[in-house]
Amino acid sequence: MPIHLDCPICGQRLKVSNKTAGRAVKCIACGNGVRVPDPKSMLAAKTANKQAFAIEPDKYWTFLQEFVASRPVAALSVVLIVVACLVGIKTAARALSKSNWRMASAMVARNEGPADPEAWEGVGESDSNDRVRVTAKSATGVQISVVPVGSKFTRKVPKVFLKIVLRIENLSPSETLEYTSWLAGLGDKNQSATLKDDTGAEHPQLDSGERIAGQLGTTSIQPGGAIDDVLVFDNPGTYVKYLKLGLPAQAVGGMGILRIKIPRTPSAD
Repeated sequence: MPIHLDCPICGQRLKVSNKTAGRAVKCIACGNGVRVPDPKSMLAAKTANKQAFAIEPDKYWTFLQEFVASRPVAALSVVLIVVACLVGIKTAARALSKSNWRMASAMVARNEGPADPEAWEGVGESDSNDRVRVTAKSATGVQISVVPVGSKFTRKVPKVFLKIVLRIENLSPSETLEYTSWLAGLGDKNQSATLKDDTGAEHPQLDSGERIAGQLGTTSIQPGGAIDDVLVFDNPGTYVKYLKLGLPAQAVGGMGILRIKIPRTPSAD
């Protein structure tokens, strides 16, 4: 079988007999002497290299035995470190699994209940009596603006509160309606608005002693007219399904409680 090789000087492709393996031949193009490789020698060298880099289990096992015999304390330390790492990995995996299970359980618990002890079935975002209609225009979690006592300028508080904007309409075509706000700390405590969520938890109304921008206090509503007022509560969070706003009707000269149910929306987070 002929041997093919290239001249290292001129690049000429040479075809020589396998009998010339290991000897020098003359290039037919430039006359340079070219050494013909010997396939048997190349195969032997390749095998030797593989053997040089081959893993010899017996040598490693002998080395391990000698290491343990000569350094038992160090060997024991290595074993303990390996065991501790394995135990730590297993413990961490188990803890992570439990944590994920608890988080999933908490999410399911939030989504499924507890059941509202007073669900206000059939109540919507508006309620009325023979004198007035009250509607929840919006409920948003925002940084509110307040007017400090003795100041004409507003400042924004750093904390996020739930701001509810109410539309109060005078249903009478002829009588003026005297309105006293449902603000906490304004007059009779029994007249203050209350807010509960779907679990029955109550969220207090903000009573900072400073006037909140947009709040009216006491005012008059002309026949057939309407006003907007603002109530501010602690932010109930993002897992609430709905909010129940109780408004004592005595604030508008009536009796009983006006009830408004506000569904959770992205704007109320």
